[in-house]
Amino acid sequence: MSEEQTTINYGEELTKLEEKTKMNVWKPGEGSHIVTFLSEPEDCAWTKDTGEKVEQWKFLIEVKGEQCVWFIPKSSQRTSIRGQLVKLGSLKGKLMGVQTTVIVVGKGKERRYTVPEAHANV
Repeated sequence: MSEEQTTINYGEELTKLEEKTKMNVWKPGEGSHIVTFLSEPEDCAWTKDTGEKVEQWKFLIEVKGEQCVWFIPKSSQRTSIRGQLVKLGSLKGKLMGVQTTVIVVGKGKERRYTVPEAHANV
């Protein structure tokens, strides 16, 4: 049996883990939230325990004066939160710097998001 060379840089991995634990992830509860986008969406993914990759968008946002990271699934549904943010970005020409209301109803898999500005007639 031959020994395989380790290709993991443990120092880099430790830094990534430390950064992830410092990240303030926004997990909105039910209600109306004022969100300011501090970045444009960044593609990312996470891997479920089953090995399935879930494609996401990552935003840096501000809610109640606190900077947070917000992850949303890359759904292809126009009515999804991603679809509404694409529409809002299209209306505004960008998302970075945009302040909008995000309304959250439900919990868990029944959670639904509404961005009223994305539904406004222009």
